[in-house]
Amino acid sequence: MASLMKASRTECRQLSHVYSGKPAPGEVNVELAAGEPIGLVGPNGAGKTTLLNILSGFLLPTHGAVKLFGYPPGAPELIGSLGTSAGRTKDPGFTIGEQLVFYGCLQGMAKP
Repeated sequence: MASLMKASRTECRQLSHVYSGKPAPGEVNVELAAGEPIGLVGPNGAGKTTLLNILSGFLLPTHGAVKLFGYPPGAPELIGSLGTSAGRTKDPGFTIGEQLVFYGCLQGMAKP
């Protein structure tokens, strides 16, 4: 991960995803230096979760481009370097451990 942190930054250019004809988030243009903290604030439906899903590689953008440390979301080089924490799960019966295993497997990590 140290080599990734030195390598680059996160860049979003005209990034959005369209749901039923409506873009969410609008059009994101942002550049962040490696290690720079960020917070997403906005009303329900503003596109915060959609943006995180795109950055995590769980959802493809409809428009625009994104690079994380110089790689597209979901690239094998990013495995073990990024993480997300869902505010809710689709299955309320998931324990914290089951959620970690589930999201880790989505990122290509082995179950153990």
